[in-house]
Amino acid sequence: VVKVTNPLVVPARRLLPSVAGIDLPTLVVLILLEALVTWMLTALVGITLAPATFAFYVLLRLVSLTHWFYLLAIFIYVILSWVGQRQYTSVGAVLGHLVEPLLAPARRLLPPIGGLDLAPLLVLILIQAVVIGLPLPGFLR
Repeated sequence: VVKVTNPLVVPARRLLPSVAGIDLPTLVVLILLEALVTWMLTALVGITLAPATFAFYVLLRLVSLTHWFYLLAIFIYVILSWVGQRQYTSVGAVLGHLVEPLLAPARRLLPPIGGLDLAPLLVLILIQAVVIGLPLPGFLR
């Protein structure tokens, strides 16, 4: 990920500092890339959006992208737990750090039943409900 994003993020780091522990250059690059993709999708459909609507759709697409990222991360995390390699791989450790903050509250609501952890299923359903509930037009999904 670092090798792929460095050509865009490194120049942004020269212009923008990180603020209060937030990697502002990476965030700005992400927003600009999402704005470019959203503009291209609207141009392909032939729709012109007001700037406020365009910014709102960029924000919603970023929220949707984050949800899809967590959906995939939890899915891979669960599959790694099935094969018993989750704690022994670097991918499993990174995924654990990413998804455990979401899974821990779900585990308090829905503890393991007969050794079966249903918390990931609950979180996946909630994430999918949020993605479906986003008021994005079909061509921007």
